[in-house]
Amino acid sequence: MYSCTNPKQPFYVANNVTITADGQKILSRLYQPLIGHLGMSIYITLANEFNSLPLSIDYKVLYQLQEQLDCGLKDIFDSIHKLEAVGLIKTYLGNNPRLGSIIIFKLSEITNAQEFFSTFLLSSLLQEKVGIVAFDNLVKDFTPSIFQGLNDAKDVSSGFFDVFKLTGDHAIEPSQEVMDAKKVIAADSNSKVDIKMGKMIQKIDWQFLEDLLLKYHIPANEVDSHRTEIAQLMTFYQLGEQDFTKLATMCLHAGDKKLDMKLIQRMAHNQLGQQKLVHTVEQQLSETKSEDSLIPDFDNDEKKLLDDVNSNQPLDYLYKIKEKKVDM
Repeated sequence: MYSCTNPKQPFYVANNVTITADGQKILSRLYQPLIGHLGMSIYITLANEFNSLPLSIDYKVLYQLQEQLDCGLKDIFDSIHKLEAVGLIKTYLGNNPRLGSIIIFKLSEITNAQEFFSTFLLSSLLQEKVGIVAFDNLVKDFTPSIFQGLNDAKDVSSGFFDVFKLTGDHAIEPSQEVMDAKKVIAADSNSKVDIKMGKMIQKIDWQFLEDLLLKYHIPANEVDSHRTEIAQLMTFYQLGEQDFTKLATMCLHAGDKKLDMKLIQRMAHNQLGQQKLVHTVEQQLSETKSEDSLIPDFDNDEKKLLDDVNSNQPLDYLYKIKEKKVDM
């Protein structure tokens, strides 16, 4: 543990942290019993001290931090040690050509309540600090409130493929621009897009798929590294585990132990694209027949006429009608 007794020691906050309203609530109700009110004040104070391009004159010294918090250096570092222990701050020692040794504080984002209670060291310490009754009340307060009527309700939401259409290529493999956008824009670990796939979603038995591919010397980690692409391919073309294995093995060369997903995607598009179109047409025809089944039953004469029509080719049936008219 690092401590400093020199009030003229320069310090710097290395990163920018935004404290949201939810973060403030978690900091005050869950973290404050562990780090104390001074630790909470230090975290908030340091969060406001970030300067992206500091000059030598922009570095503050510990004495200024003492004045802001109205306490001694020992109390400050005791609280900083608590902040370090719960993962909210990391402390580094650096060097500045003009100022010499400097303290660098790197702040961590305030975790959400679920992650806090999932970290057993933190939740166990909180229970010891506040007691069992207060701890249980905190758990209730931070438990998401869900309308009870949802338990028996049926999800009738539209799926992605129920509403939108993508070309076969883009549904299976995003364009290069889309892939580049993922790299450029940093993902927020606490924010995830949940797209319901709709009618095309299917469950995949990954263990079964790995066992099938292992027979062809494809290791399990190779399947894991391509799970997203495999799932999209199997979902789009409605393939089972054995169907995908057959498709993948057609793209293997002697000695291959890796899945060539681009080649597999091209093979699927070439061999299954037309099949998928036929399946879609058959499904639509099946739905049409289901609607036809709602028509009231025919009488005997109408049924006999319908059977006669269905048992002949259209031209043959017209020829028979013409012959009957001639006989009459």
